[in-house]
Amino acid sequence: MDPTDGDLVTVLGMFRYRMEPRLSACGISFDWAVNDMPELNDVGPKKALQVLRIVQEAINNVIKHANASTIRLETGST
Repeated sequence: MDPTDGDLVTVLGMFRYRMEPRLSACGISFDWAVNDMPELNDVGPKKALQVLRIVQEAINNVIKHANASTIRLETGST
């Protein structure tokens, strides 16, 4: 995944597209509540990738350890 412009909504949307089949195969539903976020001028590709990696690790930990039936990913503006 190449977060070329640092747009977190786009990066997370691409992540959702990749993860939903994996979660479904594990019997986990993905409750997606990613809304428009305020413009974050200092989020470039490197920081967007760091956010993506944190979200990936959190979801992998849920899959491995939580025995969850639903994962909710939510964003919002401040």
